[in-house]
Amino acid sequence: MSVGHTCTLALLGLATVASSLACTALLGVTDVPTPSDAATSGGDSGTNSGAVEGGGAADSTSQDGTSPDAVSASDGGVADGGSGSDSSSDGPPESGSDGSIDGSAGDAGQDACAASSDAGAVGTLGCPCSTTGEAACNGNAQKLALLCSGGVWVPDGTCASGQLCDSRPGSNQGTCQPIDPVCASASPGQDVCSTSTTAVQCGPDLVSHSPVATCTNRACVGGTCVGVCTPGTTQCASDTQVQTCGADGQWATATCTYACVGASCGGTCKPGATQTCSVWNVSCGCDVGGNQTCGANGQWGSCG
Repeated sequence: MSVGHTCTLALLGLATVASSLACTALLGVTDVPTPSDAATSGGDSGTNSGAVEGGGAADSTSQDGTSPDAVSASDGGVADGGSGSDSSSDGPPESGSDGSIDGSAGDAGQDACAASSDAGAVGTLGCPCSTTGEAACNGNAQKLALLCSGGVWVPDGTCASGQLCDSRPGSNQGTCQPIDPVCASASPGQDVCSTSTTAVQCGPDLVSHSPVATCTNRACVGGTCVGVCTPGTTQCASDTQVQTCGADGQWATATCTYACVGASCGGTCKPGATQTCSVWNVSCGCDVGGNQTCGANGQWGSCG
């Protein structure tokens, strides 16, 4: 076996102690591991060997054939905190984590108890209240009545069919009242017609209404005064035609059998008609052979 081969084995930790010492003297190597050192260091010898005084570089391949750089990169990844999944699990929650969800839930709870735009004595079930014993409604036009107890709005009964909770201040505050028939099909605050000529506005709970306008020579349609006449009124459009105002405030024309008299049909003849008296015409007020003309009032006139 040549000296170079023996020294190569010594450098790899496979030669005897004597051979290692001999190579030390021959090559000037100061850090040649002995077999005992190699056994102790194990697989790490591949990454630590190869340092030579004077700037020389040893073989960069470890005993198992793995590049020291690859081993270092692999070991370093684990030492620095492991894989990306381990790092993210140990770190702080990112946007959209449980923390942000809890915050959203808190905001939603605050919004539910925020000041309401509803009118009158209203509250929200489960939300804070200030006056113990105060009665209110769980919003406008609702069936649930509330009572302030222990600083919180609690249920105080549910209204029966055909009733809603009245939020108006006074003796009926927070109690169930019958739905106003005028507002049965309306929304809170909506203008409707209580009669054919009267516009009203439904209250916030649909249990009351207040006047808005009285329609003069017009009709109330959809809570608004429209048209040109008062529903149900009549007038003569001509001697023989009568007009009747409909629910929409518009005139409808009809022809009378005889005459239109005093805004209605009447008379016994058509205005302008004539007749000749005879013995058989007992209604004729003239002598036989005389003529009569029907007047504008639908009555036969004097003889002519």
